[in-house]
Formats: sequence, structure tokens, C-alpha cells
Amino acid sequence: DARFFFEEDRKQPLEQRVPKLEDIVFQESLGSMKAKVDRIVALSQYLVEQLGLPQDQKDVALRAAYLCKADLVTHMVYEFPELQGIMGREYALTSGEPAAVAQAIYEHILPRHAGDAVAQSVPGAVVALADRFDTLVGCFAAGLIPTGSQDPYALRRAATGIVQTILRHGFSLPLTSVLRMAMQQYGPSWQARAEDVVHQVAAFIRQRLRVALIEQGCRHDLVDAVLAVEPDDLTEMARRTTQLNTLLDEPVFREAVRVFQRAANLAQQAETTEPDAGLFQTPEEQPLLEIVQEAQPVVKEAVAVGDWRRAIGALAGLGPAVDKFFDKVLVMDRDLAIRRNRLALLARVAGLFRTVADFSQLEG
Repeated sequence: DARFFFEEDRKQPLEQRVPKLEDIVFQESLGSMKAKVDRIVALSQYLVEQLGLPQDQKDVALRAAYLCKADLVTHMVYEFPELQGIMGREYALTSGEPAAVAQAIYEHILPRHAGDAVAQSVPGAVVALADRFDTLVGCFAAGLIPTGSQDPYALRRAATGIVQTILRHGFSLPLTSVLRMAMQQYGPSWQARAEDVVHQVAAFIRQRLRVALIEQGCRHDLVDAVLAVEPDDLTEMARRTTQLNTLLDEPVFREAVRVFQRAANLAQQAETTEPDAGLFQTPEEQPLLEIVQEAQPVVKEAVAVGDWRRAIGALAGLGPAVDKFFDKVLVMDRDLAIRRNRLALLARVAGLFRTVADFSQLEG
């Protein structure tokens, strides 16, 4: 039977099967599989532009995106659904498609389950991401959100696949913008709740990243601290968290946490982070502001190049000035203007720490 199905399927090029996807329902309220393919192509186009891929990889990704679901209307996949993607690759080759396109068609279904490989080629990864982003925003928009152990559309697996694929390739993608683009492909009738859907799906994907990082050995409060300040680039979230995690037990990190906590305890009451130097009354206030101003470009440059030890060292270096300030200055002065100004100075200190992570999330 399989030989018969295979020989019958080979009589028609894979490309000619794409229009027949109109007859397959993706999801009752979300249209046909052909409509899904159109959305995957559009989103793949957006992704290759965001990633700045060379023209040859763009061409492969867009061709694979157009053909990626065509094997669903073959006899072989109808009889053996587990061969989806595999037969797409084989029929692409027998139809004369380039080997890179055939491989990307196969890879777009990866990973299929826990422990499965992810797409190894960049075009395959692009189509895999476009497919899963489309599924997530569509299902969330339709109210098909997983609850408890119920996840009939395998959306957790789709989100995990996105995380694994992006991290495997080190893609730097603006998560919110990608989700907005995916949502736009569903047309005007779905746009009323678009921002809510984007927010929900982004949080859903971040949660899968959080789980993955904790499973890799990162401390949960550090993961939360990084996600609070770097929520839109999964690769940067993972890189920052794993590297900061290696510094957690070092004296310089503990000193940085101590300095933050001392400043942040009162800084929460501040109304602004811009102190007025003209209101300084003691010799300790101006030096504290100056050392924060000096540390700011150092921290930002260290963050930009991923030198987390240097960034943490610069934050810890605020310690002597912060300690001297608290030893000599009464923050909660009776003069309301002086009090507000000193609170703003402390808020300026605490705010610099957010360049690295939200230290208020750290425990102990």
C-alpha cells in the first residue's frame, strides 16, 4: 500500500498540491490550511528581514514556507500522518526542488516532542518559527488557551519549540513585534483584541523560557530579575541570565545586592529619579550623584558587550559612597523638598541597577 501511495503521489509535483490545502481546516474559526500557509509565508518574509539573512537563505525559507504543508494532501500522509514533513522533503526532492528547500520543509515540523532535535538549517528554523508563532496567536485569539493539564492544540510544545529554536540559532528577534506581525496576518476582524493576544502569547513564551533556564540550573529569582528588564529578546534573556548566574556566589555580586538593597529600601518612596543638585545640603550628596553619573556609561557599555562581571563590579563600586551617604545624611529630613530630593538621589542609584536586572526580584 505504501509503495502504491508513494508512486501515485509522485505523479503530481508538490507545488500543485498547495491550492488543495483550501479543503483542509486548520481550525474551525481560523480558516483553512491554505490560509495558514499564506500567513506562514508572510511571517517568514518578516523574519528573514528582521534577521538580515542573505538572499539565498531568504529564497530557500520563502519557498519552503510556501510548500511546507503541501504533503498534507498526499495519499501517504493521509494514511500515515506521522510522516508529515518527512514526505514533504521526499516529494520536494522528486519534484525537483533544491535540497535546501526540501530539508527546510522537513525541519519546519521540528521539534516534534520533548527531546527531539530542532531545525539545524536557518531557513528551516525560520519556517518552524513562523508556523508556531502563527499557531499560538491564532489559538489564543480564538480562546483556545491551555488550562491546567488541558492543551489539545499542543501550544506549550509550540512555545517550547520557539524557545529551543531561537536559542539554538542565537536569533535576536523582537518578540512583541513578531507577535504583532503574526496577529496582523489574521485580518481586520481579529484586530480588536490584538494587543491583548500579543501580551498573553509573549508571557506564555517567556514562561517556557523561564522553565528552560531553571532546568539548566539558573536560580529562579535571577531569571525573574532578568525577564523584568529584558522581556523582548529571548536570546539576550538567556545569555544574560546564564552568565549572571555564574557570578551569584561571588563577593562582588553579593556587594552589588547589598548596595542595591540599602538604596532601594527608601528609594521606593521617591517621586522622581532626577535629584536637583541645587537642593543638596551636605558634603555627601554631590559626590554620590557624581559617582552614579560616572558609573552609568560604564555599566551601559558593559551591558552592551555582555561583560557582566564589569557591570556588576561598577554597581558594587557604588558601595562606599552609598554607605557614607547613609552614615552622614538624614534622608527623611523635615523639609519636604530636601527629603524628596534625597529620595530622588537614592532612586537614581537604585535605577542604575535596572540596567542589568531588577534586583528587587532577588531573594536573600
